[in-house]
Amino acid sequence: MTDLAEKAVITIFGAGLVGCYVGGMLASRGNNVLFFGREKTGNSVTQYGMALSSHHKPIRTIAGDHLKWISSEAALAGSDLVLVCVKSADTAKAAAIIDEYCKAGTTIISFQNGIGNGDTLRQTIKDNTVLAAMVGFNVVRFDEQPLRYHCASEGEIIIEDHAHSQYLVQKLRDADITSRTDSNIQSILWGKLLLNLNNGVNVLSDLPLKQQLENRYYRKILALSIEEALGVIRFCGIKPAKIGKVKPEFTPALLRLPNFIFKILAGSMLKIDENARSSMWEDFVAGRRSEIDYLNGAVCSLGADHGRPTPVNDKIVELVSLKFDGREPDFASARDMYDAVIQAKNRHHTNETG
Repeated sequence: MTDLAEKAVITIFGAGLVGCYVGGMLASRGNNVLFFGREKTGNSVTQYGMALSSHHKPIRTIAGDHLKWISSEAALAGSDLVLVCVKSADTAKAAAIIDEYCKAGTTIISFQNGIGNGDTLRQTIKDNTVLAAMVGFNVVRFDEQPLRYHCASEGEIIIEDHAHSQYLVQKLRDADITSRTDSNIQSILWGKLLLNLNNGVNVLSDLPLKQQLENRYYRKILALSIEEALGVIRFCGIKPAKIGKVKPEFTPALLRLPNFIFKILAGSMLKIDENARSSMWEDFVAGRRSEIDYLNGAVCSLGADHGRPTPVNDKIVELVSLKFDGREPDFASARDMYDAVIQAKNRHHTNETG
């Protein structure tokens, strides 16, 4: 394993919302960044450039001739670091491409939601280092000219500890992205997954994140989901890390508080832009596949493997899947959705005790 050069080639594999924001911020500080993603997006950013903004920083613009968008898989051969930003369902396909075209010594880092993407990459990529990372902020895109990628919430990037991840952390910090390494990345990923259980609720609410979190019934659904997930993962001996300012075990109680108390105590949770949405909502609008099986579904699978029932998360997976299939559940209000989730939970309890 050799040290990375100052101008190491950093490739964004799957340059979508997070990939374009992170890659753009790195490129804006003179780093050698390659973007590998959808041709339509590539044509736009190479012609008109890219704009980058956040909830607390001014807009940063990069001219199109300073952005390197590649369309050939063979061009991946020049990569020193590959940041995998594809959706979880595409991880195995990405792994096969990376394994075929990337040179020996390339370090691959999963910047994806979910728990098992690093393992999926490692199953195919045998000869290069594969690391996992957690992206703790939300990115939205504004279809302006140039396209603007906007960091809409607070949060940091945490990367599995390694010499090359320490290199990347320094580059990210130089680009004004809060980052660090951690030796216990699985604990970090489970902590993030608990927060990502809100993605499905956000899709079902069809509301911006801030507005959704201001509704107590949506928060109570999320509280039930997190509470159930905590029971399963603790049974399996997993200790999720604290992501943000609230310990996982305190989150359900915080979410259930009356609105006026919640807004006071959880002000930092609401430090997100008015228009911020979850990545899963963006997938729904764009007609892409849902990641629900890799979020709430991961809780359900773990529970099934260890004989632990997960009726709340089962129900959320069912409802989100219906919506993505065009058979949107007919809920007149957040209260109706909460009642449906409670009924699913109570039905299971009745079946268990009856």
